[in-house]
Amino acid sequence: MSYSFKAMNTTFNVYQLETPVSQKVESWCYLVEETLSRFLPTSELSQLNSLNGKIISTVKNAV
Repeated sequence: MSYSFKAMNTTFNVYQLETPVSQKVESWCYLVEETLSRFLPTSELSQLNSLNGKIISTVKNAV
């Protein structure tokens, strides 16, 4: 059993997992991309980079 999807300009292939678990992997990858992509202007990383060194004290999704 395999499951494929595109995220982060890469094709991910997930093997040996049930479909609901594979879909959770896909959702996690999209969350990482939305948060850490330097190519998406709405990502947290892009917004941080746009501050040009200005200090801020907030984090959206702290783990």
